[in-house]
Amino acid sequence: MVKDKELEIELRFPVNTFNEIRKRLIEIGASFIEKREDHDIYLRHILDKDKRWILRIRNWSILTVKTGEEGKWREEEIKINIEKEKLLTFFEVLGFKKVLEIVKHRERWKFKEFEINLDDIKDLGKFVEIEGKSWEDIKKLAKNLGIKSKEIREGYVKLFERRRSQN
Repeated sequence: MVKDKELEIELRFPVNTFNEIRKRLIEIGASFIEKREDHDIYLRHILDKDKRWILRIRNWSILTVKTGEEGKWREEEIKINIEKEKLLTFFEVLGFKKVLEIVKHRERWKFKEFEINLDDIKDLGKFVEIEGKSWEDIKKLAKNLGIKSKEIREGYVKLFERRRSQN
């Protein structure tokens, strides 16, 4: 029997710069984890009209399935080692369609039970993404970090899709 995983609860906050937020993270005792670049490819199944789940291929080495609603996700991940073109062909045969590619520069931080990501996303902008146990706790931390922008529950895929529909 598979144990039911906890939902990931996360919010994003658009920002112009990370400088003050980095200072506050250090002041409150957050730990810097890593800095990395992620190249994500997102695929949806042609029958998933409600857009309730999505596959993500990260850096051609991690396959993730995400299910849930905006701001609350359940994720399952596996490491993969397969040729890029074969992997995409495999999913196309199964009825998946590539919907988006996202290139993101990410700084990962940890504070208590929170994961804080400073994301600079090509063609979308800068965001602070905070993952925690509740939206209320996340909002309190954001305020403590000096973030004044309104929170966004939508994921980056939805933000890109909305931008596309406006153009």
